[in-house]
Amino acid sequence: YFTIWNWRLMEFSENELASMICDNDEDVNEALYKKYSYLVTIVINKNKDTLNNLKIELDEAKQESFYALNEALTTYRDDRDASLTVYIINVIEYRVQKLIRKKLRKKSKDEINNVSLENSNNELLKITSDLKYNPENLILSNENYNTMLNNIIISLSPNEKEIFNLIKENYSYNDISKILNLNIKQVYNSVYRIKDKVKTIIEN
Repeated sequence: YFTIWNWRLMEFSENELASMICDNDEDVNEALYKKYSYLVTIVINKNKDTLNNLKIELDEAKQESFYALNEALTTYRDDRDASLTVYIINVIEYRVQKLIRKKLRKKSKDEINNVSLENSNNELLKITSDLKYNPENLILSNENYNTMLNNIIISLSPNEKEIFNLIKENYSYNDISKILNLNIKQVYNSVYRIKDKVKTIIEN
């Protein structure tokens, strides 16, 4: 029965799968758990260097990630802005980052602030790195940064928004293609459109 469910799930759209979660069927949720468990590997691999540098056991991070996967499958509602896959990624990523923040709290406050500021600036610089702008002038303050980021997000289509948010979280284009089940060429095309919109917003 379980194998049949896994086979059938491959035929369902994201919206249909989300609807099944809302029905709270344990057999469906178990099959979905197995179907989306690959997302744990993607998140762990993306954060592996940070986890290793902070001496956080990968097994501990995996265990937390699988808890997060289960949480995502029981809390997702189909009226959310994010798709099911991206919602799962976000919940897993949040749990892993919580582990990282816990470890960072043992370091000095200055180090934590520096890491936070660096990550904040990198979010936008990553997507605009090939544009002919001085990075030092691009982000003048947190307020300007947040305003610019909001304007960018508003200009994006739902699919572009999901790709942009995953880029902000430092996922590679290959990871994004796996997460969103897109051809790598589709990802590159979307990134090209995103960069074009970002360029226009910056110029304005």
